[in-house]
This record gives sequence, structure tokens and C-alpha cells, in this order.
Amino acid sequence: MRIAYVALIELDIPNACLIHSREIAEQMVELGHEVDMFLPLPLRQQEWQGMTHHWIRFWGFDAFRRKLFLIETCLRIWRLHRKNALDCLYLREMEDAGLLCRVCRCLNIPVFVEVNGWLLDDLRLLDASDVTIKKAEDNQAQLMQSACGVIASTLGNAENVKKHYQVKHVMTQELGVNASLFAAIKQTEARDYLKLAQDKPLILFAGSFHPHHDLKTLIHAFALVQRDMPDAQLMLVGDGVQYQAVQGRVRDLALQEHVVFMGSQPYEDMPYWFSAADLLVSPLIKQKIKQQHGALATKVWEAMAAKTAVLVTDIEGSESYALLSQLAWVCEAENDVSMANAILHALREKDERVEGAQGYVLKERSWRKAALDTLDFMRDCMRQC
Repeated sequence: MRIAYVALIELDIPNACLIHSREIAEQMVELGHEVDMFLPLPLRQQEWQGMTHHWIRFWGFDAFRRKLFLIETCLRIWRLHRKNALDCLYLREMEDAGLLCRVCRCLNIPVFVEVNGWLLDDLRLLDASDVTIKKAEDNQAQLMQSACGVIASTLGNAENVKKHYQVKHVMTQELGVNASLFAAIKQTEARDYLKLAQDKPLILFAGSFHPHHDLKTLIHAFALVQRDMPDAQLMLVGDGVQYQAVQGRVRDLALQEHVVFMGSQPYEDMPYWFSAADLLVSPLIKQKIKQQHGALATKVWEAMAAKTAVLVTDIEGSESYALLSQLAWVCEAENDVSMANAILHALREKDERVEGAQGYVLKERSWRKAALDTLDFMRDCMRQC
């Protein structure tokens, strides 16, 4: 198939959105398909393997710049399709993609929408107005109902799409890991490469500073850990809307010497960060766990592949709780005492979970399988559209 893949995504490198799109697109290419990738121009330094890139000069996340991104993308797709026909469009969910869908309808190009989060919940977390949320809901309804099929990254998102927008053709795309990239590196070698201290317990967060990541609880839990383990250090890799607020909380708790803000890091360097850490913490708020029916995340699998201990926040009885309880340390969501106790236990008690987690990930989780399942779903839907 010849696929146009459009993604207006965050520029925060450790963020799952960017990694997800890159891995799925590269696997589609490796499986013999042609992929034309439409991305914001600043990601040019991240040029991916095997596909044709179309760098969009005008882009942004406010309404006006999103429209500019869509207009330029539509013009390029129109010209591209006239020159060499596209089989389908794979679109990462956007707040308002109506123009792009109308262009594809005129050109008779089937549209597939990937839902990686739940936009309406995200807008509420960001304190959007009721008017903004209602407008987004109306736009999403048009987008989902015009799609030939919807690809959701979690079971919860898939069920929300079916229920909220009455969409029939929906699949859950299992998140994977790039096993060849995230092979374990000796901790001493990883710390030397990153110029980190060899003699300190290192705790890592890697991801977006978005409200669904419970960095408030993580910072408070780390303050409790410091009382029992004063040489421990917390590394925060990433960026986002909460960056300054998190910095302020660190200052309020007088943790500046022990919490290090590393900013965004290249995807290719993330295996070093995981291997350098004694523990990765993946802190989600309760609302996010309930929305997606579990606490699974790409970075969890990547850290496990690198043989790094993992701590996740989860809710007992969720779809992921039983599995993660076998592979990782699990603590109560939004509870700093529970998190602090779990961090201390994980740092002090090296156990068989790390070996078992790596074995599970290498056997059961791959981006190749995710891409194969997605392509099969797209072919089936196109036969029915």
C-alpha cells in the first residue's frame, strides 16, 4: 500500500507520541509499504528511515497554526495523489481535521484515525473552557464518523471511541518496543556516556510534563525518599506544559540539589538513560488509568527491555494490574507515601522481576506485531468501506 501518514505531534523527544509514530511508520516501511510522512519542520533532525518526508513549515498547537498545518498538508497531499495515487491516509488524531478529511473524501482516499489519548479528557486536564471542549467534541465526532477505521492505543480508548462516537470499525493497537535499540547496556557504561555519578541511586522519569503524568506526587514521594536515602537523585527527562510548575514545586521542597531537569533527549539516547537508572517511575493519575483501562505505557516496556526496574502507579482491578504486578513494582496512584515506600523497596531489593520483565517484553511486545495487526485491520476496513 501507499500510505500518507500525517502527525502533528509534540516535539518532546521522550514523549510516547513521537516514538509511537516513528516506530509504526518505520515498521510499515520494513514490511514493504510506501510511507509518505507529513511532520512539523522542526522534527527534520529526527529524519526517520525508509520513508519519504514532507516537512510542514507552518505548524503549531493553537487553532490558527493547526489550520495552517492542515492547509499546507492538504495542498501537498492533493499534489502527491495526482502524481502517484495514495491508497489511504493514516492520521494521528487532531483537534480539528475536518478540512483534511474533506480533501480525502474528494480524492476518494480512505482515512484511518489513530487515537493515542482521549482528547476530551486532555482538554479538561488543561482547564479548557466548556465551549472549547464542546467544539472539540463536535469536531471529533465528524472525524471519527468519517473514518474508514479507528486505531486506538489502549483498550479504554477503543471502548470510548465505540461508545462515544458510535464507530464500528475500531482496533486496539498494542504498544511495542524496539528491542534492538533498547538492549541492556552496562550501568557503568551508560552513566559514563551521560556523565552521571556512579555512586548514587538514580531514579528516572522520562516523558511529557503533561497533567496526566502525576509529577506532583512523584516530587513529594521523592522528598520522603530523601529522608531515608539522602544520596538518591531524581532525573526528569522531558518537557511540557507543567515544566515550570514542577520546577517551582522542587524549589518549594528545597530539592534543587537532588532533582535534575534534563530536558528533551534524542530517542537514540534513551537506552542509556534507562540503563543508567536504578529505577524508572511511570506515574499516571487515576483519571488517566481509568480512561485507558490500565497503566501500560511505551516507556515501561522500553525500560524492561533494558533490564531496568520499573515502578508504575495503577488501580487494583484494572486491565493491567495483574500483569504489571508480576513484572514491575506497583503502588497506589496519587499516594506519595505508597510511592515513596515502593521506591525504597525497589532500590533496596533487587529481585527476579527484572529478568522476568525483560523476557516477557522481548517475547510478547514488538512494534513489528503492532504494525502487522494495524495493516491487516486497514485492509479489512478498506474492503468494507
